[in-house]
Amino acid sequence: MGLVLELAPWEVDAGAKGAKGVRHPSFDDVTVQLNQTMKIPIDLSAAGPGNIEVSCMQEKTKTPCPVTVIPTKQGAVEIAVKPLETGPHLLHITFNGVDLPKSPFRFMVEPPSGANAVTLKKNSQAVKVVKDGVQFAIDCSRAGPGVLTAACTGPDGQLVPCDCKKSGGDQLITIKPTKPGLHSLEVMWDGQQIPGSPIEIMINMVDGRIIYELCDVLLMLMGAFTVRTPDLSNIQLEINQFIRIPIDCRLAGPGKLQVTCKNEDTGTSIDCDMKKTGDMYEITIKPTDPGRHALNIMWDGKHIPGSPAYFTVKGPAPARLCYILSGADHIKCSKGAISFRCTTQEAGKGELTAIGVDPFGKQFECEITEEANLTYAVAFKPEVPGVHNVDVKYNGLSINGSPALIDIKSLPQGDEVEFHWS
Repeated sequence: MGLVLELAPWEVDAGAKGAKGVRHPSFDDVTVQLNQTMKIPIDLSAAGPGNIEVSCMQEKTKTPCPVTVIPTKQGAVEIAVKPLETGPHLLHITFNGVDLPKSPFRFMVEPPSGANAVTLKKNSQAVKVVKDGVQFAIDCSRAGPGVLTAACTGPDGQLVPCDCKKSGGDQLITIKPTKPGLHSLEVMWDGQQIPGSPIEIMINMVDGRIIYELCDVLLMLMGAFTVRTPDLSNIQLEINQFIRIPIDCRLAGPGKLQVTCKNEDTGTSIDCDMKKTGDMYEITIKPTDPGRHALNIMWDGKHIPGSPAYFTVKGPAPARLCYILSGADHIKCSKGAISFRCTTQEAGKGELTAIGVDPFGKQFECEITEEANLTYAVAFKPEVPGVHNVDVKYNGLSINGSPALIDIKSLPQGDEVEFHWS
């Protein structure tokens, strides 16, 4: 079950870029129940090129929440947050390292009720083989009044016999498979699916005996199989970007968490910074070289579900390696022209272009002169006072520091001009 937020109307100025141009839902009076996943659509189409980063924690205990960011279409992503504790939470969203307006966003997590409070029991008797079938013990003690129903589908798509009966505060669901293969058990409380439903279970039959394996690793009962992480299958990074992974070991029992990361192309080990809060961990990894990486997460020497996870680190776009140089030494006025300098030394030789826009929206040409060591001077002659916007691009993409904003206070008189640079 989940809570899907709707995108709010635009609250930014038309043409706003960067963090101010990111469109997101309103978080006013948002409340989610424990065991619910909150899904947040984010529209990046007006923000321009950049990177979105998200983290979430319980405001008082500082316990991190699993967060997944999944691209949904060009210029849009969906953030999925699944709180692990009740109480107030803070959701931090940044774009290119800048907080979105009003971030961090505050929302409340309430104790579960109804279907959200119904769970598979977490003990050795939760799932077991009984006569002619497999039995699941479902804890309904916190759900309040309601009716539990279940339906099981076999590998051929046909319904499998399924019985429900009450046992104390629990409900026992018994499925009676007739053939091996993947079975799907849908568990409902008053018509709503409980967390973790449908439960997928692989059935094998050996010498007339049923052998089962739960396919949803969050329902396994001990050790490494109970360690929870966000989805690790969609990691996408560039050099010098970092990723933070919350890891929940509260159900794993006694043991030790081990995390390693290695660039398989170069054989280089990557440092994994680990922070521990109780039985919660936060792992930070920042690859420094491109290539295919393997991330191993183990509990007491056993891989957790999804480990090892493989991801590819790409080199940054060449334009990100080009910079407008700052400081008084790199901007000057000469013969009525303003010039500033930029460098492509880290990216190498490429096509450098510059287009300017004056305070009235009129485009003007800029002259680019190559200097030593792949440094370039970009010059233009202002015709009116006011803020001039100069967008410098490398192979068609804006470089770091672009667009340059130059506020001309008065038109140049020879080599003298009053201006403000930003």
